[in-house]
Amino acid sequence: MRQLWTYSDPSTGTDEGFGITALKWSRANPLTFFTATLAATVVGWSAANAGVPLVVWRGHSEAVLDIALSLPTGEPPREEFIASVSDDETVRIYDMTEVTAVPH
Repeated sequence: MRQLWTYSDPSTGTDEGFGITALKWSRANPLTFFTATLAATVVGWSAANAGVPLVVWRGHSEAVLDIALSLPTGEPPREEFIASVSDDETVRIYDMTEVTAVPH
């Protein structure tokens, strides 16, 4: 099945001024992916539930340029942290252990 995705700000539902700068798929859950945005956010998504973010992390004051996921650990395996780097010259590390995983 092919599906078209359009990104919009989860808090306002608008797409004006927003864009995705990086996308990383979860190694532990192939239905989960994460995006970095020009809107200074990192967003977790489920491919099984289009348009509804799993989580939105805020903390940067400028565009997020890239993200990296920690290697999966534990049983069942899952990523524990996501790191983001921004135009605001900071790196932030977010705890992913509280994100609800989508079964696969």
